Amino acid sequence: MREDEARRFDRLEAQVRRMRRGMIGMAAAFAGLLALGATSQPDELTLRRLVITDAEGRERIVAGTSGTTVRIDHFDEAGNKRVSAWTGRGGAGVSHYDKNGTRRVFTETRANGWSLAAHVDQTGIPRVSTSTYLDGAAGTEYLDPKGTPRIVLRTQIDGTASISHLDPQRKTRVVARTGGDGVASLELASSGGGKAWSESAP
Repeated sequence: MREDEARRFDRLEAQVRRMRRGMIGMAAAFAGLLALGATSQPDELTLRRLVITDAEGRERIVAGTSGTTVRIDHFDEAGNKRVSAWTGRGGAGVSHYDKNGTRRVFTETRANGWSLAAHVDQTGIPRVSTSTYLDGAAGTEYLDPKGTPRIVLRTQIDGTASISHLDPQRKTRVVARTGGDGVASLELASSGGGKAWSESAP
């Protein structure tokens, strides 16, 4: 090898060593930035969907948006949705599901101001429903296995409180009431809907 070629080769080898050291330094700096980002709290994180998995890689919490609705769903280890919370279109709600996927308990507030909570049986039929109504009243209804209201409790804005018993045809048969004026009354109705007996006491 000629002397000038040997010198060029030595210079090239020195340049390669410098480049290698520079690349190693850049890689170390980049790794340090990644480590700093992993341990520090970012000021803002923007995304459309967030999935949190367990140690086995199963999706356990999923948060996302769809149109105007925001929803967070919780899943059990078998992949069944068990809890869902949402807000959208002026309302908000939370639902609880059993392991078979049936919604068993839910609460809602609606855009018109109505709020309710309901308990559902294993077949999906609401059995207990509690609400506050737009006219200022509040009440609870107990339903039979067919979904027919059978016992209705109400408090009215005028101070009246009542308990009504309905037959399977939804006809009111018994009403016990105390009015806002303190008068108590009891009414019985026939199967045809006519008043059979009533009594009141101041």
